[in-house]
Amino acid sequence: MPAAATVVDEVLILHHTHTDVGYTHHPPAWWHLSRRFLDAAIDLCEQCAERDERARFKWTCEVTGPVRDWLRHRPARQVERFASLCRAGLISIGAAPWHYSPLADAEDWATGLADAVALRQEFQTPIRTCIQHDVNGIAASTNQLLRDMGVDLVIMAINRYFGTVPFPRLALVNWRLHEKSPAIRALSGDIYHSFSRIVQPELGDFAKGAQNLAAYIATLQQRGYPHRFLYLTATHLKFSDNNPPVKALSDFVQQWNREGRTPVMRIVTSNELAVRLAAVAPTEIATHTGDWSDAWGYGLGAGPRHAQMTTTGRNALRTAELIDATTNAKTPTLAEVAAQARHAVALYQEHTFGHAATVYDPDSLRVELGRITKENYACEALALGTLTLRDVLESVANNPAMAVGVEGVLAVNASPLASTHALHVPDAVFDNTWHHHLSSVQQLDTRFGGKAIGVFSLPPWSMRFIPRSEWQAEPAPAAACRVAPGCIASPYYELTFDEQTGRVTSLKDLRLRRELLDVSSGWEALSLIHEAPAADQYKPSKYRGRDAIFNPDFALVCADQSGWRNDWRATRAQPQVATHVVRHEADGVSLVRNFAPNCGMRDLSIEIKLHAFHPQVEVNVRFLKDSCYTAEAIYLALPLALQGWRAWWGGDGVPVELDAGQLPTATRDFANCGAWLAVSDAQSCIMVATPDTPLAQIGEFQFGRGRLAIDRSGRCLLLPWLYNNYWDTNFNATQAGAQAFRFVLTSAAQFDPLSAAQFAASAERPVVHPVVKAPITTATSLLRVNGAQLLSLRRVGTALQARLLNPTARPVEAELEVHHPKHHVRTAIAPNSIATLLLPG
Repeated sequence: MPAAATVVDEVLILHHTHTDVGYTHHPPAWWHLSRRFLDAAIDLCEQCAERDERARFKWTCEVTGPVRDWLRHRPARQVERFASLCRAGLISIGAAPWHYSPLADAEDWATGLADAVALRQEFQTPIRTCIQHDVNGIAASTNQLLRDMGVDLVIMAINRYFGTVPFPRLALVNWRLHEKSPAIRALSGDIYHSFSRIVQPELGDFAKGAQNLAAYIATLQQRGYPHRFLYLTATHLKFSDNNPPVKALSDFVQQWNREGRTPVMRIVTSNELAVRLAAVAPTEIATHTGDWSDAWGYGLGAGPRHAQMTTTGRNALRTAELIDATTNAKTPTLAEVAAQARHAVALYQEHTFGHAATVYDPDSLRVELGRITKENYACEALALGTLTLRDVLESVANNPAMAVGVEGVLAVNASPLASTHALHVPDAVFDNTWHHHLSSVQQLDTRFGGKAIGVFSLPPWSMRFIPRSEWQAEPAPAAACRVAPGCIASPYYELTFDEQTGRVTSLKDLRLRRELLDVSSGWEALSLIHEAPAADQYKPSKYRGRDAIFNPDFALVCADQSGWRNDWRATRAQPQVATHVVRHEADGVSLVRNFAPNCGMRDLSIEIKLHAFHPQVEVNVRFLKDSCYTAEAIYLALPLALQGWRAWWGGDGVPVELDAGQLPTATRDFANCGAWLAVSDAQSCIMVATPDTPLAQIGEFQFGRGRLAIDRSGRCLLLPWLYNNYWDTNFNATQAGAQAFRFVLTSAAQFDPLSAAQFAASAERPVVHPVVKAPITTATSLLRVNGAQLLSLRRVGTALQARLLNPTARPVEAELEVHHPKHHVRTAIAPNSIATLLLPG
């Protein structure tokens, strides 16, 4: 006889607005509405304060970003009302800065979560939860970061529209990254607004609400729901995103309970929910292990150019702060501009990338307004990030406000590996006609081209002044590289190609004596693949082919059913080489192939460069993309000669192993790879730095297949994912115009996660800056790091803050030595964990 169903005798209701910046309103208007929502919530909390405790109006602020904005725009009296309600337990705040996309890495999360720590201290209110609504996953680093700051519950309300749910709805689980790591409790809630959708309190129909609720509970009980309480969220019946608070919810709960209806209803804040769930016995909670991969992350491929801009600006800011922290640079504007840059970075990383109608009505004003504002955050991130870097370098160089001509350049290698590359300067700097002033300096990062001044070596984490006397007018081709018919080679790799067609036929590692490419693959290596749903898979509609991949009926989402069409068929094609040429340069040798227009791409060129001084193969892809609103995708084809392989990627900085390192039911359709990918077999490992596209498919074409494990019986087809517009809402329907992507490949005897992270960090080229007057010191070592990856080093008040990541599966003792001011520290770091150090300034 089956066990009797657990009786649900209480419904816990969390009331909030879902923060979707720009999804329903033009973002400048959204900011004002967001402030008014919190104003209204304060009023309702005070108006309903005398009600029965269960029906008392309560409000939860999902994320801290809008709270911080509200605090900047409200008078002290209003702020005190808010603080009083927080202390009284009527308003709670979630710890996350925003609902983040996978573009945010561990350092972004750590920086953003610091806001929650500050708010907790400022208002003397607990912050016990991290709320991530809508998104399909959460960064691996948060598992530790949240525990370290005292958060004991992650609340998810996954929207499985074009996504996936790794746990049953309303499952309370212990989530950990690996078998030996601590766990944090996570609640896999129903999609946000579930109470509003099921009970519809605004309508005041208690009989209908009771009927719907009973049916919902019965469905849960059939699945073996174990708890006596039910947790649901309430937004607004007709407006589930960016909604005002609803007094009718409190009215409904009060009347429901007065009438003696069951189950009893209770409005709770997120903190109260955490307290209630903390009482659930450990024996009732299953433990799940692995990375919680975000199945929505592929949407980043709809705007690759602006994702690149955001990441480039963020990295420039981090370099600026590192130089500022390790030199005598005095840059008064740094703190102000850095804060603005960080704000812009965070708002581009926030999970909303456009209006709801981006695909259905792509040329409308409402869509254009949202797109422009979102893309402007990326432009701000790039402009302000590079502004901070050039400002700090101006301080280090001690340049005058105005001058003509330069005596040399300052080269900075802010990476953990030594760098030997050809350095370039603008023509005017080379010709010594450079007019140096504030405006010209801030154009250095938007100038293209320039002249090579020679090949120069820089140790890890170092700066070097290179006087004009060391420059070379015409640097000689790298002697270590050779060119032969149908072949180019460096000391590390040999690339062969068909002289007639330009097709790559081989890439050999000369050290490992191994072919790296699967030359028998049906896909031409190091070329692009264009993909689209087969034309007979869909009919003309507002979905423009996306419904061939996913059933857009939202009723499936509400019923917690998948809409994926796992058997969807695609047409795929590769552009053909029109011309090719070999270039022998100062720091390497390249094969440059130009392709005939095809697949909506024009002026497509792919350069494959073998570096003379590093075991690296650099691939530069450039093309002009035609506008196309129907569903399509573009990949780089890397068929690898690896069998019985395993794969890893960088994620948010904490490495993830395909299958073995993921939650058992997390998406395998693609990898949110972050800065790098690695594929290894028993003989060798191939690593790919991916600075310009954080997405890839591994093994074969996986998207939309819903596989729970990836077949390894054949060789690995690695597919860095340059572009896709497969989402039918939120993300851009198209991104036409100039596109550029850079990849760097290397190989080794075996996989090592720290080596992979260091390799990816070294893919950033040295920064070159004009120096008007030659300095006394010609070379400077800034710092030294052993045993860990340096995520950031910057000034925080009067101290230096360093963040170190151990990306390995073993404990390490990391060492950090800062040369100015002098510090030498050692710290133990647990596997896949972060250590934050505060050093005297």
